[in-house]
Amino acid sequence: QGDPLQHLLEVIDRNNITSVYWNRCYEPWRIKRDTEIKSALESKGISVFTYNGSLLWEPWTIKKDDGTPYKVFTPFYRKGCLNSEEPRRPLPRVNTSNFIVDNAPSLNLEDLSLIPAFRWDIQMESHWNIGEIGAYDRLTKFIESGIKHYKEGIFLQNPLYLESPLTYILVSCLPIRHGIWLKKKAAIRILITF
Repeated sequence: QGDPLQHLLEVIDRNNITSVYWNRCYEPWRIKRDTEIKSALESKGISVFTYNGSLLWEPWTIKKDDGTPYKVFTPFYRKGCLNSEEPRRPLPRVNTSNFIVDNAPSLNLEDLSLIPAFRWDIQMESHWNIGEIGAYDRLTKFIESGIKHYKEGIFLQNPLYLESPLTYILVSCLPIRHGIWLKKKAAIRILITF
């Protein structure tokens, strides 16, 4: 809670950090905030590196011939995405052995009041293996047995198709590029058409 720049500067000062890395966000207010943070850090001699961590193609990489962005999905996909550079492969798992452990006083997770007052989440827990491992398992099963019959299954309200990998992608348990490279051709065909 509070000012993100101030918190970053405190962590940087306590731990003699010289470089900061983060994945880009795309909402206008986040772009503005992150641009301000990046400028402030660079003005203090801190190197800042930002990356595309969640999109197949960033908005400014897919444009019409006249340089303007697409406004309709089908031409965006057919003329833009399919003619664009292939999304990069997922990076290997990061070695966290050299990460810092900052022992400064902090809020407890419980202090953030993240659990909903109406506990709708409890009923879901027995039906959904939340997290990256569950997401990969679900995507693998979907590609092996569900992708061929997806259109019919969704129409018939079959749970195999309704609990699709899209659910995991939307809640950020599974980066879409991981799904695509897991079974590249099949996954591109289905993930792009959700």
